[in-house]
Amino acid sequence: MLKNYLKIAFRNIWKRKGYSLINITGLSIGIAVAILITLYAVNELTYDQFHENADDIYMVYKERITPTGTQDTYDTWVPLKMEMEKTFPGVKRAARTFNQNVWMETGTKKFQEIVTYTDPELFEMLSLPLALGNTDNPFPALQSIVISKEIAKKYFGDEDPLGKVFRLAYVRDYVVSGVMEEIPQNSSFQIDMAVQLESAGGYEDVKENWRSSFLNTYIQLREGYSAEELTEQFPSFIAKIWDQETADRTNFKLLPLTEMYDRFNNSDRYAYILLAIALAVMVIAGINFMNMATARSLERVREVGMRKALGGQRHQLVLQFLGESVFVTFIALIIGIGLAETLLPMFNKLYNLELSLNLIENGRAMLALMGAGIFIGLIAGSYPAFYLSRFSSTEVLRGQIDNKPGGFNLRRVLVTVQFAVTIVIIISTLIMRNQVQFMKSSDLGFQQENILAIPVSASDFEDEEMAAKQLATFKSELVRKQDVAAVASSRALPGQRFSFNSFTFARPEGWSDENPLRMRFTHVDHHFFEIYGIKLSQGRNFREGSQQDMEEHVIVNRAAVEEFGWESAEGKVISLGSSGDRTVTVIGTVDNYHYQSLQNEVDPVIHFYRPPDHDVHNFISIKVNSTNLPATLNSLEKQWADLVDASMPMNYFFVDENFNQLYQTQDRLITVAGAFSIVAILIAGLGLLGLASLMVAHRTKEIGIRKVLGASVSRIIYLVTREYMWLVVAGFVIAGPLAYWLMNGWLSDFAYRIQIGWTTFLASGALAFAVALVTVSLQAIKAARMNPVDSLRDE
Repeated sequence: MLKNYLKIAFRNIWKRKGYSLINITGLSIGIAVAILITLYAVNELTYDQFHENADDIYMVYKERITPTGTQDTYDTWVPLKMEMEKTFPGVKRAARTFNQNVWMETGTKKFQEIVTYTDPELFEMLSLPLALGNTDNPFPALQSIVISKEIAKKYFGDEDPLGKVFRLAYVRDYVVSGVMEEIPQNSSFQIDMAVQLESAGGYEDVKENWRSSFLNTYIQLREGYSAEELTEQFPSFIAKIWDQETADRTNFKLLPLTEMYDRFNNSDRYAYILLAIALAVMVIAGINFMNMATARSLERVREVGMRKALGGQRHQLVLQFLGESVFVTFIALIIGIGLAETLLPMFNKLYNLELSLNLIENGRAMLALMGAGIFIGLIAGSYPAFYLSRFSSTEVLRGQIDNKPGGFNLRRVLVTVQFAVTIVIIISTLIMRNQVQFMKSSDLGFQQENILAIPVSASDFEDEEMAAKQLATFKSELVRKQDVAAVASSRALPGQRFSFNSFTFARPEGWSDENPLRMRFTHVDHHFFEIYGIKLSQGRNFREGSQQDMEEHVIVNRAAVEEFGWESAEGKVISLGSSGDRTVTVIGTVDNYHYQSLQNEVDPVIHFYRPPDHDVHNFISIKVNSTNLPATLNSLEKQWADLVDASMPMNYFFVDENFNQLYQTQDRLITVAGAFSIVAILIAGLGLLGLASLMVAHRTKEIGIRKVLGASVSRIIYLVTREYMWLVVAGFVIAGPLAYWLMNGWLSDFAYRIQIGWTTFLASGALAFAVALVTVSLQAIKAARMNPVDSLRDE
């Protein structure tokens, strides 16, 4: 019997090749989309879950209670690790980490690398096995270093890296004691080089320092202890380390390792958005499949009657129809998997991922796909299987089934839902695109065009004193170049993700609250505001080389003035630090400028002055006015080699390009959503083309008679298209409010956002209407131009 069912299924597919192609193509595309997005979503939603102890590991962070609300910060103190291990029995182990760009040398090779300073306990807490070396003892000596396979290849090629020596920051030698296995891409810990924190220069000076916080602390709880129990003990712990006043305005919190990546990247939200789009595309493809199945079922009425007349049982007909539907679904599934495999490299490149579709190794994924195929096939085949098979052979052969309700109304509902989902995707994509374009094109409060930045400080060089002089000479020579308009030095830059993440306590003049404010601060030279076109709205700029400005004066932004509750800031005094023992005077106010993306509000910032050659500065900003940028860059690189260090490359980036990288997540979302919008329209159009074709075929006799009776071509086109056009309009009526609700929720996360305009909805509806009209009209025109004699003869 199974062989007979397969033979009939093949025969039906071949007999109706066009409709089968539409069916299989639409479903295959939907399946491919679902596979790609599911791979991405699983990758994002399972970040750090591969660690064996993931459920017991937490990041310790602090919540500052300020007069204006709470403020989460994630930097902690060097002695916190030891103190928590000593104080809390529930803490099994703890580890600290902080990353630093350091110049590394071995032999004749010299590169700037990101070095992770940490503790051996990190390798016990996390699943970071070594390919070479001892995982149980990654740092056999204080001056040991563990490196990644990529770093080993970069510096040593095919040689055994164990025992090789790196010189770190020109002063300390480290011996390679281990090479890590490749770390999964969805890990928050991407380590290239790891050394012990205790080996860092100056560690002895900070190991008991409870004032300066600059690293991250992670703890692993013992079995049977909960994060809630530990959190309840933190207030007394804070009071013991500092005092009760600090405990009253500070909370310690525990962030689960498995939630950490989402906290800092808002990744889960975007993963769920893409999952919703993938599901929507699958719904559209599934509806196509169901519509075609119900529409084509009318062609098989006589087959059902004959089978019943020849003794066929209802359950046999049900099995046949369901089996055929599942069979077609599995053909689409195989093609969809192949399409996903083909598109995966391009998808990985777009998202900078390393996803793979290993269905043979991943039994759960294979079962999920097979289950989805069976489900779609059963749903799509349910109408012909259960509806047509219930009629007697007499009813069917006499033609008494054509007027029975069910199939046509079901197709109306499905087409309406299909276009509603399609229009929601289109509207959402356009609104997301408009929001990102709004953020990119908005006035940021500073000029970013034609400014390149060199991340460099004197501490990057072996001889810091000499380097400071060389950098000063380099900058002074730069301003003499015709194609350089200005040069500035600063500790931070707009658009650098963590540049403005230094905080200080501040009590402004006239502040009555006992608790101080916690405010961002940075250091700039006297050219910084000028080169970035940041306007002074009140007061004056810093004076070049002024010792008084460096020690006693600050410039604040407008947001700080509003936070302080001042009308005018010039001449006002601010007390700094937790005890307020340092006072500074405000000499000027600058307009607000965006140093983060427009998803965030502009926070208050205090600007301190430091001369251009001060070692606190991390960036040199150069404003160029050349029309021949390549020649200018070559000239700058030559000057760097001549005046600074020929062995050290002049790394640089353009500020505007760097700032736009803040919207990388949204850009990728729009790229994928836009592509899937096109896919959704394509699938919906394909389905409508198939339905219209079937409908015209069923009404061939009616159309022929109308033409004989004098109906014009335009009248017949109207007759054929009006039904579907009204369904598209109904889909738009449903989609509009739904899309508005969804997008209004998405936009609520942005501090600066667009207003949702009616033109977006109108354009989306018009696009869907046009696609539907063109698709159906093609079949309508074909039907209207048929010779009625041929139509009636065929009938």
